[in-house]
Amino acid sequence: MLDKLAYDDNDSFYEEGTLVYEGADGYYTLGYDPVSEERKTEKIAISPDGNGEHDQIIPVLSYLRNAKTVEYNILNQDGKVVRKLLSENEVRKNYFDRGIGEAYRFDPSIRWDGKINGETAEDGQYYFEIKTAIDFPDKEAQSLKVPVTVDTQAPTVEASLDGTTLNVEAKDDGSGVAYYQVMIDGDALKPIYGSDTKQVELDESLISDNTEVAILAVDFAGNSTAHVVGDGEGPVIEIYVPGTFEVMSDNLVYVLGLVSDDSGISEVTVEGEPVELESFGGGTYLFEAEVEFEDGVHPIHITATDINGNVTKLANSRTIFVDSTPPTLETKAPDYVEHDTAKITLESLITDNFEELRLKVNGSEVFYNEMAENQMNQFSTTVETEVDLEPGKNTFDLELTDLAGHVTTEEVTVYRAESGEDRVSRVSGESRYDTAVEVSKEGWDKADAVVLARGDDYADALAGVPLAKQNDAPLLLTKTDALSPVTKAEIERLGAKTVYLLGGEGAISADVGKQLKKEGIKVTRISGKDRTETATEIANEITGGSASEVVLVNGYNFPDALSVASHAADQGLPILLTKDDTLSKATKKAMYELGVNKTLVVGGTVAVSDSVAAEVPNAYRVSGKDRFSTAVEVAEHFGVDSKHYNVTTGMDYPDALSAAALAAKEGTGTILVGNIVPETVKDFVSEQGFNTLTIIGGTAAIDPEIEVELSKLLQK
Repeated sequence: MLDKLAYDDNDSFYEEGTLVYEGADGYYTLGYDPVSEERKTEKIAISPDGNGEHDQIIPVLSYLRNAKTVEYNILNQDGKVVRKLLSENEVRKNYFDRGIGEAYRFDPSIRWDGKINGETAEDGQYYFEIKTAIDFPDKEAQSLKVPVTVDTQAPTVEASLDGTTLNVEAKDDGSGVAYYQVMIDGDALKPIYGSDTKQVELDESLISDNTEVAILAVDFAGNSTAHVVGDGEGPVIEIYVPGTFEVMSDNLVYVLGLVSDDSGISEVTVEGEPVELESFGGGTYLFEAEVEFEDGVHPIHITATDINGNVTKLANSRTIFVDSTPPTLETKAPDYVEHDTAKITLESLITDNFEELRLKVNGSEVFYNEMAENQMNQFSTTVETEVDLEPGKNTFDLELTDLAGHVTTEEVTVYRAESGEDRVSRVSGESRYDTAVEVSKEGWDKADAVVLARGDDYADALAGVPLAKQNDAPLLLTKTDALSPVTKAEIERLGAKTVYLLGGEGAISADVGKQLKKEGIKVTRISGKDRTETATEIANEITGGSASEVVLVNGYNFPDALSVASHAADQGLPILLTKDDTLSKATKKAMYELGVNKTLVVGGTVAVSDSVAAEVPNAYRVSGKDRFSTAVEVAEHFGVDSKHYNVTTGMDYPDALSAAALAAKEGTGTILVGNIVPETVKDFVSEQGFNTLTIIGGTAAIDPEIEVELSKLLQK
């Protein structure tokens, strides 16, 4: 089927069959011995390292007969197929016919790039198989297996000069040494020599004291090594980055340096990994690398090898500190002190993986610990700092800096009571609209947005508290048919650019929206056909249409619902509404569309029946025996992480709505009282150890006697 390959003195008909590789400017024969000028199949070798020399093997074949099928395979040394390159059908024979036709078939796309399963094959023996079959029933295919060695290792050379006699020992354990060549001051001499030539006599006129004599050895896979005779010195390594004992704040460290050697550099490794070299000429190369280190003290290991195999290692000349971990800072201090306390001690627990730490309080250094040795030692201590307190709010800014310059900050606020000041304060106005404004002033100096709800019903405002939290906005109240003057003035004071109107025009009229637009304010109305639909629209607004958990409350009876609003807002949970015994279609649909898989039901079974709870996803209930104990249960469910709490009446809703938006902003909550302070509320206040309480609402809502009773609870 195939003509014999033109190797090993074969009796070939066309003498065209060879194996070639693609070089920079053409195709070159593999297995050619330049010393004997013979082609030898045992010397066919490739070095698939991507340098453009001997990177692949391509068959050039002469077909003596037509082939029905042809397969090109790669076999390992045991004859097993490890890669099928290509198959062809109906391959025509070659017919020279006095030069009219081609005596061979050459297709550069049929090649082996030295890869198996996408990875470069290991060095060793392989076979390039050409399997051909004629169009004849039951005729076995013919198989031509061409040996090919994968060899990516360069030969080794040792040489010495004795007078004018050059002694050479060139070896290669892979494909074998093809030839070596003598170089005098960089110029190649003729002829070339095989590895069996151990001595070369040089012309005396070529040798002087300053002459550089080198040997260039090349193996049959195209790998080469240059050896300068008499070179016993290793390369010179210079590191520019990082500096000695430099502190690095990131685990990924950039290394930059130069390496030089007159004979040339064969390899540079940084932390054991080879790096690319950029030649500057004259045997000088730039190298750079990014190396990942764990936190600690690290010498950088750099190794350079020259062409002659001389090695220079750097291990202790360049040590760095890697500190990618910020320090931790935890300060203990009272939130509230009485007026007669003029000084307190801040107790700051500072910790870091290196012992060099600097602590400042309000810009003044209060502690510094220097690293004593060049090693990483875990460090932790408590720093006590005495500070003066002025009456009112005192703010202390703590700043902890570690070895690498990482800064951890903490703000500590301590309130020192004014002379004769009560720990229970009150925020109120002449009406519910005025009170909402006063609450807004308490929490916001300015705000880009305001949430506006009707003041004569609670449902829209209740569902709108999470919206207020999301936009860092106060919740203000208005009459249905006209914007309350005090509310308008507060919107102007805040400098709000956007006002969210909650509910349809039956809740807040179109005239209110027009009045706001005249002031240059963007008006966004969120509404549905009824309060349950409005709540679902608000839920979509704050969640973007997806929520794993929601809060479900009675939208037609306010008491149980009031206390949960601030906590739901703080957690980003939408509030949906229901009747006591009927779940609206809008609420049920919203839960499905939001993808809800957990429902917090607030209030007892009178507020939300068990049958309603059974209709919602994974319901769990938080409730008490009445509205006051329910508020306490809600607070304990979400967790109390504040030394300040708000108090509103549980007998009406307006004050609690604006208070919920403030509580959400401040990360606190709201408890309810009636004509008395219920026992459950007393226990809650005493157990939590609050420093201060703020009553939201006037004396008509919460009697002064209750204020006195709350003050006594704080003093216990």
